[in-house]
Amino acid sequence: MFRPVVGVLAVVLLVAPAVSPAAAVTDTASLQTPDGFEETTFRVTVYANGSATWAIEHQTPLRNESEEQQFQAFADSFERNETDLYTNFVEQAGLLTQYGTNTTGREMSARNFQRTATTNPVQNTGTVRMSFLWEGFATTRGDRVVVSDVFEGGFYIGPDQSFVVERGPTLAFVQAQPPPDSRSRPDSLARSESVSWVGETSFADRRPYVELGPRSAVVPDTPTEGAPPTAQATTQTDVAAGPDDDTSGVLWQILVGALVLALGVVVAAIWRSGVAATAIHGGTTGGGSAAQTPEPDSDPNGGVAREADPAVSDEELLSDNDRVIQLLEENGGRMKQVDIVDTTGWSKSKVSMLLSEMEDDGEISKLRVGRENIISIAGQEPDAAGSPFEEE
Repeated sequence: MFRPVVGVLAVVLLVAPAVSPAAAVTDTASLQTPDGFEETTFRVTVYANGSATWAIEHQTPLRNESEEQQFQAFADSFERNETDLYTNFVEQAGLLTQYGTNTTGREMSARNFQRTATTNPVQNTGTVRMSFLWEGFATTRGDRVVVSDVFEGGFYIGPDQSFVVERGPTLAFVQAQPPPDSRSRPDSLARSESVSWVGETSFADRRPYVELGPRSAVVPDTPTEGAPPTAQATTQTDVAAGPDDDTSGVLWQILVGALVLALGVVVAAIWRSGVAATAIHGGTTGGGSAAQTPEPDSDPNGGVAREADPAVSDEELLSDNDRVIQLLEENGGRMKQVDIVDTTGWSKSKVSMLLSEMEDDGEISKLRVGRENIISIAGQEPDAAGSPFEEE
């Protein structure tokens, strides 16, 4: 049996009609993804002062032009008008923070409400997103920020749902319990941008537990990063920063982040043109010898002062397309799309866009089996009558 704060949390997340906290405790049906949508993501971005942007995202497939037009009409109305869907969300968010205050003894409030409804023509999906700034969401202990007591009594996500925690611009992950199903950097929790739990999960009391610390301390060799280069994320970061933060420092971080993004676009363009690959493999783009792998820095006493940068592996020299083909070959010619996401560490949107391009070019094919996409090398497609993974 969940405690009252958990019942209220379930109502807010899924935008159910207003009910009393006592009724919400037993209303397990409200935990389902709403009709008309296939997936729901609960996304929490935690900031250094304990505030968080709490967002709920419902996604639905748009299978044809008619469905796209219908969703676009809904999106226009949703963003322009105060619909019941949105007003219920605002009301329940206020109720949630009120009960959070009573349960944890920490002052909480909800403000900076936002809503969007957008289509993604590449993925053929429509997404409804509603969010608010939850002040007092996490506990601050010295320089650590801990997410836990707000889940007093436990927490639940359904079969077609996921719960994602994202780090604020000055933070890095220290702990995450239970172990996440995935993280943006599979090789390093501290360097990850986000951690995710996917599919039906009943968390224990005060779980999930997520602890974050100053990025400069947790990942000392990584420069402080700026906020994501979007107007919305910048506004949220500025609001959550707190009165003691250095505004000029935040602006500088944002500028650096924008420059890094621009540089990344240029590098990606050069890489796709083949110039970089030619130079790495010793081509004749401009003469000169191949670059040598640098030696690690040493201290005067003969010890290694810091870990040397690893040599570039053959895998890192592959294009994204070649990396996917290699993965498919290593797995018998086909894989689930979600497994490609987990193995590469790429975002779902990047993998989806890349696979669509590869399918258009005839390199791979996609087969929809239930709620999953099966990706196959062209010519190695499974029988469409059943899933190739049914016997696994």
